[in-house]
Amino acid sequence: MPIDPLSPTAVRVDEGGPVVFVITRGDSVGGAQIHVRDLASRLRAEGEAVLVLLGSSGPFTDDLDQRDVPWRICPGLARSINPVRDIRAVREVHRILLRVRPRLVSTHTAKAGLVGRLAACWTSTPVVFTAHGWQFTPGIPPAQRLFVYGLELFLSRLPVPQRVITVSQFDQRLARRSAAVPPGRLRLVYNGLPGTGVVDRPARREPPSGEAPIPARSPRLIMIARFQAQKDHETLLRALAEIPGSWELFLVGEEGPLSKRVQELAIELGFGRRWNAEAGTAAEKRRVVAFLGHRGDIA
Repeated sequence: MPIDPLSPTAVRVDEGGPVVFVITRGDSVGGAQIHVRDLASRLRAEGEAVLVLLGSSGPFTDDLDQRDVPWRICPGLARSINPVRDIRAVREVHRILLRVRPRLVSTHTAKAGLVGRLAACWTSTPVVFTAHGWQFTPGIPPAQRLFVYGLELFLSRLPVPQRVITVSQFDQRLARRSAAVPPGRLRLVYNGLPGTGVVDRPARREPPSGEAPIPARSPRLIMIARFQAQKDHETLLRALAEIPGSWELFLVGEEGPLSKRVQELAIELGFGRRWNAEAGTAAEKRRVVAFLGHRGDIA
């Protein structure tokens, strides 16, 4: 639920204070948002005080509301980097940190890592930055890579207790090779999922003796990713175009800057399209891309 953390009763300040999460977008649900949601929910379930600071509301804040996780909008935390807006955001976050006196600030994504770490340094609060993919990785425009790399050199060396977490070996190795982060501050912690139980697959039914074999269903593939350049849906579709036979591809993820282009590419390659999992006759399911949008019913 949205709160005013400057009011006396907004956040329960235990000894050592709450854990404050800082992230940019609330109007989108991606890997970083799910990561924050699961961490905040678990901490809250264990009796810890938490607060999520973000730049906008939307599906992600709706998700937090369902889990009774308090959140607050800081308008300056809009996703794109803007010097004037970023200074305002640092002041907003700094003011909140002074009030709630957190035991830890946990920042996620590049912009939130910039704002949150500066504000944490200003208040001498221990801080963690989780890099959900570096913005100086190969494939990013050179000018942007150079700018973000220089920024990380500065931020990861701020005089405040700090750790930088990568969620994959690729990102950890990139940070080490480039010396972007001091080795003593760098950690690798893989993304995890809350326990969801194991669902047993039903055994394949064998036909009675004398009956024709049950035909095998076409292979089903699932890709869970937002429609943006880093996810590279195009390579997957072009690779599938080279594979003979029938198949079904399910694309799960909310619309992004490249969603229309991916739909157009599916048409260009001669694939069928649909917008749910089961529609279509057997003949129509030979080589089909199903665009399922954002789903809240998968881990």
